[in-house]
Amino acid sequence: MRRVQNRRLLPVDLSKGAVIAHKTGTLGVLLGDAGIIELPSGKRYLAGILVKRPFGDTRARVFISQVSKLVYGYLDQPRVTSLPQ
Repeated sequence: MRRVQNRRLLPVDLSKGAVIAHKTGTLGVLLGDAGIIELPSGKRYLAGILVKRPFGDTRARVFISQVSKLVYGYLDQPRVTSLPQ
């Protein structure tokens, strides 16, 4: 799954140190990508996005890449371990 050639869905806009193993698929009216993403910090998460679309509509690809970017950005933020007093 690390050798998938299609880099236009989940892998878009991941940082250089990120590692992804994923599998894409399409049925014309359905586009999807599912994978395991490892951040440079060592955190890992699973992502699976399926979009029903008009046949061949490219907006589904854009949607998947945007959702992937948002989730990655959220999970890549440093965690606050305690609240200031």
